[in-house]
Amino acid sequence: MHRHPALLLLLFALLAVSCAKTDRGGHAKTIGVALLTRSHIFYKDLEEGLREEAARQNFELIITSAELDLGKQIGQIEDFVARKVDAIIVCPVDSKGVGPGIRKANEANIPVFTADIAAQEGSVVSHIASDNVAGGRLAGEYLARALGGRGKVAIINHPVVTSVLDRVQGFHNALAAYPGITIVADVEGQGVRDKSLEVTADVLQANPALDGIFGINDASALGALDAVQQFKRDKIVIVGSSATALGDLRVTPISNVYPGAEILATAIDNLKNQRWMRRAPGYAQMALAALLLAFVWEAFRLRHNALEIGIAFGLISAALLGASYAALNARLILPVLVPLAFAWAFYLYGSMLAYLREKRTREQAVRLFSRFLDPNVVKKIVDQGETIESLSGKTRQISILFSDIRGFTTLSETRPPQEIVSLLNRYFSRQVDVVFRHGGTLDKFIGDCIMAFWGAPLDDPRHAEHAVAAALEMEQVLKSFKEDLGEAGRDFDVGIGIHSGTAVVGFIGAEQKLDYTAIGDAVNLASRIEGLTKDAKSRILVSSDTVEACHNSFEFTSRGRYKVKGRAQEVELFEPRPKSA
Repeated sequence: MHRHPALLLLLFALLAVSCAKTDRGGHAKTIGVALLTRSHIFYKDLEEGLREEAARQNFELIITSAELDLGKQIGQIEDFVARKVDAIIVCPVDSKGVGPGIRKANEANIPVFTADIAAQEGSVVSHIASDNVAGGRLAGEYLARALGGRGKVAIINHPVVTSVLDRVQGFHNALAAYPGITIVADVEGQGVRDKSLEVTADVLQANPALDGIFGINDASALGALDAVQQFKRDKIVIVGSSATALGDLRVTPISNVYPGAEILATAIDNLKNQRWMRRAPGYAQMALAALLLAFVWEAFRLRHNALEIGIAFGLISAALLGASYAALNARLILPVLVPLAFAWAFYLYGSMLAYLREKRTREQAVRLFSRFLDPNVVKKIVDQGETIESLSGKTRQISILFSDIRGFTTLSETRPPQEIVSLLNRYFSRQVDVVFRHGGTLDKFIGDCIMAFWGAPLDDPRHAEHAVAAALEMEQVLKSFKEDLGEAGRDFDVGIGIHSGTAVVGFIGAEQKLDYTAIGDAVNLASRIEGLTKDAKSRILVSSDTVEACHNSFEFTSRGRYKVKGRAQEVELFEPRPKSA
């Protein structure tokens, strides 16, 4: 085998100059090698020679092969950079395309060397290769002499690597001295045997009198030879008619009146050159359908929005259809329509279920919230997509109001029960209207007591101001109600207590009955403040926390400090009044 010892010795000499053989710790330096392929004898010899020379020079090697795949080669170079090798040797798949990988190595300050094929982008310490221009020139001169200086020739090219470009340039330079020779075709054979056979067959069909072919490497030349041998051995003559009256016209995807003889010729040519459509394996369709169905199911299981799922699935469908169309150029049929049809049907079914679930949730939310909130507030909450779960167990800064009726016992003793119930309903309706008008949440009725709060479920930075404003209006509504009662309402009065603080709000109760309520020490204190209104001889009392949260929106008069159950220190209470003009 030819190991190209001069090339290897020069390469390792350059490596030794670029980096010391060992680091300060005595460890051998590491070199990453990205070969073009391992299927060619040249690169097999190159790999074996590299390993032998590395052993003698005390270098460690990591050798990979791209197998003519540019993306794979760039990934190998990036892996070398990530592993912090000391130098990289590359035999590029594509002289220009390999540039991004080399630039990553440049950014990491790792020296890069190219062998056999040069790189057109990125910084390279040195390129080691044979003289490809001279090789192409020798091939051109030999072919010209063999043809006697006259004839038609074709080039089976692969113009993405510099070594090939150099060989073709040398070939052109040699033929420039032979004006009797004409280059009738220059086609892309990708440097591999199968593709070179295919394109050479096309060239021979177009140029039956072709005299010579230049293949840019061994595989290209062998593929061209296979095509020439088949072309000379397997000629088939088809005789037919295209006259309309003879009836040998057929419908095809490209024409309604296509000659039958040409259809037969096309079929034979496809069979001869193995260029027929191939269908993907049967399991591919089932696997694709399973993946699409799994995607849709998982998206709905995670409660993603149906519109977002539809957009994502639409993009996936477009990508699959595009891939199916592109695969036709490679003569491959990808069955994507049936899996997509099943998946879209499943998506529509899931969307309907999601819509019904959302509808039930919204209706449940409307029913529940309508018991506690003004209808306009309910609409805002539902439009925001809030649910029982999303509003439960929240710690919020709120203001709590308790309003309890005084003198109700005297009134109830002088009126029949039906009238008492009607009276309470009228009173509560007026007071609840006030709560809703000021953006409050009606918590519950506790006998003849009203509990409400501000700051939940909708955020309200001015919850204390709104609570106090509601209490002052409730006082005015009380006076109007007392006037309606006349003498019977002489002893009818209320006490209102307000405190601002932190509480836990949410739906609390059993599955059969849930209430949106607030719990915590702040709620207890508000209730006890209401109980002190009678002792303080005030209809409305608020805590110092509420006064502070109102930011001078009202006038407050201190009514003294009071001992409150559950509190070690006394609580100072204030009576609010609207600010004078």
